[in-house]
Amino acid sequence: PPSTLPEPALDSEGKMNSMNLPETKLEALSKSRLILVCAAAATVVLIALIVGVAGKGLNPVVITRTASAWQCVENGRKLTAAETTQYDTDTCSGLVLSMGMVWNGLLVDLSSYHQYVFLTGRIRSFDYGKSDIKMNIPIRTYVWGRDHDHESWITIADHTTKNSDMFRFVECDKNKIYCDSISFIDIPFITYNQYNVTIQFLSPTAPTNLDWMADMEFEMLVMNPTLTKFELGFKTFFLIVSLIALGLYSWTYFKIPQRLRSFDQKYIYLHLVFLVGFNDPFVAVNILSPNFVTALFTTILSTFFVCWLLLYWLVSWHKILKSTGMENAPVKLSAKRFYAPKIALVGVFWIAVVAVYTYHRLELKRDPTWALSRDSQKFFLVLGSVFLAFILFWLLILAILSVKEIRSMTRRHQAMFSVSFIVSICAVVGFVAGAFGPVPFNSAEFVAFYTLLNVYVLLIAYLHLPCKYSSSLGAQKLADESWMESDVKGAEVEDRF
Repeated sequence: PPSTLPEPALDSEGKMNSMNLPETKLEALSKSRLILVCAAAATVVLIALIVGVAGKGLNPVVITRTASAWQCVENGRKLTAAETTQYDTDTCSGLVLSMGMVWNGLLVDLSSYHQYVFLTGRIRSFDYGKSDIKMNIPIRTYVWGRDHDHESWITIADHTTKNSDMFRFVECDKNKIYCDSISFIDIPFITYNQYNVTIQFLSPTAPTNLDWMADMEFEMLVMNPTLTKFELGFKTFFLIVSLIALGLYSWTYFKIPQRLRSFDQKYIYLHLVFLVGFNDPFVAVNILSPNFVTALFTTILSTFFVCWLLLYWLVSWHKILKSTGMENAPVKLSAKRFYAPKIALVGVFWIAVVAVYTYHRLELKRDPTWALSRDSQKFFLVLGSVFLAFILFWLLILAILSVKEIRSMTRRHQAMFSVSFIVSICAVVGFVAGAFGPVPFNSAEFVAFYTLLNVYVLLIAYLHLPCKYSSSLGAQKLADESWMESDVKGAEVEDRF
């Protein structure tokens, strides 16, 4: 047997390690080096946030076209739209939609770097300050597309051939000049260089009166190609970094005997595997050759990673609470009572998110003028908010109930717990804000949240790496246990004789 034994070490929860092995760099690094590592991680996140906030030119390009819903006559002459930029009560009168109102918009010189085409409209009401308005307006939408080298237009959506009118619900607050935005088209994958869109307002069923419409402002959005190129480079960089980190961690991780691998080391290995998927291995395909399949895989992988982190925090924090009074004994966790409720909650939430996204994209692929009803939007919004609120509430309860256990940890483990708690709150906020969606709508959110989760996983992976001498000590520990077992068996044989 060895003449010396390693010094007692702490486990992933800051307690006495029954293996008596200095397992991770979190315990082995000097205080100054540990502070330096954490400061470097915080600096990277701060720089990313500054870059995102400062990148105002990276926000989506908004192309606005307006169409007037009134008629103005001056000295017997009908004024053109350019001459009626402001409404004059002396010369203008409201346009009844039964007379017909058609708006046409043309987008040219598009490429896959623009990523999507989104058209909305806002109605300005004559009844501003008088009364609220809620009604359905019948609207026909026509969409055509073509490339530069083709003269003929290809029909994408035509409600005339379908013989169906698409109603859009309009809601106007009497205290607001403009009504809520109406969604007309949403093309998630740009496959043509030019798009021609026509919106036709039809005469509603009597006695509905639309004289309250003062103006209709259309807003057509496409992604800024600069932001798209930045997204491509940004995700590719973190994809390469995560692959390198996974390789380095695996090289050390698989040197550790399986029975000596800690709870955090096992979970963090999976963190790194799923981080590769979160950083979008299909990013180049999604941008250069957009299609539904790879976009679906991107959404599945990114949302799964965030849900996996939520599950990890639920399990690890509850494990801390369960370990009360069991400093030198392993914590036995029931798969049915401990893991099943957490997996069910997070799993159902993840499946619901993927299912709604898949349904939404399939409908848009079939008809880009399709839109969820307001009731459906509210239902899914409430359902998702309830799930996230419950998960966040559960995390907060576990953190509060574990205060006693957290106080018994070393300061290093307390600091790591605090970092995890802050990141968990940010992850939930980012999920609600749509920062992890397939298409970024805000450069600051996109850069900040993606950098935060990447740096967090890389930081805890580094700090939970075994020390240089940990693997050799683990092997020596197994050898010692094997020697002790054989010695005991030899003694039993001598007793029998």
